[in-house]
Amino acid sequence: MKINKIKINNFRSIQNVEMEFEKLMMFIGQNNHGKSNMLYAILFFFSEIKIEDLDFFNNTDELSVEIEFDNLDENDETTFKKYLTNDKKILVKKSAYKGGSFEYHGYIQNPQDEFLQENKAKN
Repeated sequence: MKINKIKINNFRSIQNVEMEFEKLMMFIGQNNHGKSNMLYAILFFFSEIKIEDLDFFNNTDELSVEIEFDNLDENDETTFKKYLTNDKKILVKKSAYKGGSFEYHGYIQNPQDEFLQENKAKN
């Protein structure tokens, strides 16, 4: 499994960015232009760093990092079957809020026809 795409909103100096990943990625640019903040956003997503009030862009109340994973092997597809998109990817968003709370939201495949949806199964 690898990271295919990332969307970052209101994280440090990044207001809103979406980036697709390649097999090899390098961040090149001037100092103080957000290279480290891209990496810290990924660390936040994987709970490697804690969020502080200064991490919220322009003092907003919410920030988020959404990552799409692809290149899944058979074991990944079995483990995350419920969360697979039609094109066999996994999409997860982590949001943080002022005050320290955070939550994850993952794509859950659910049929379009109402009578087939999981919450209608008992009917």
